[in-house]
Amino acid sequence: MATGDVGTARLSIDDVQATNSGGWGVAFWGGYSQTGEYGEYNGYTLQFDKGLGDRIVIRQWVDGRAQGVELTPFVNVAAADFGIDLFSPMDVALDLNSGALTLDVTQSGVTVRVFDIPDLPAIATQPLVARSSGFLGVRTWNNAQLSIGHMAVTFLE
Repeated sequence: MATGDVGTARLSIDDVQATNSGGWGVAFWGGYSQTGEYGEYNGYTLQFDKGLGDRIVIRQWVDGRAQGVELTPFVNVAAADFGIDLFSPMDVALDLNSGALTLDVTQSGVTVRVFDIPDLPAIATQPLVARSSGFLGVRTWNNAQLSIGHMAVTFLE
């Protein structure tokens, strides 16, 4: 799933569960330029990443090739520090507000605020080319299987 240009929105993913290796994530405030064979992605990914040691991270992509060039995470926390098991069912609420980002995760009836970042582009790896609008989409990697009970995007602007 991918949307058109979004600056302010809420992405709700209910009863999401990943299995196998790898992980899953949300591409947000993203865009593509049509250069080369695959095009180049610019924007961010919020990742629930087993391969990084069961961490929840945000990466910035700057002219990243579809084949996987991505910058080192600039926001990075251990899922266990929030009581989150990356491979158990959870509900995810990602709020984007023209630069601000909050992430709430509910698992086993407990909701935790994982991120509350007032100005994500200001702390991005490459702030001079940071974005605050673009498409939203969901992705997996390394053979991860993802099941989603319900997903909704609420456009607020």
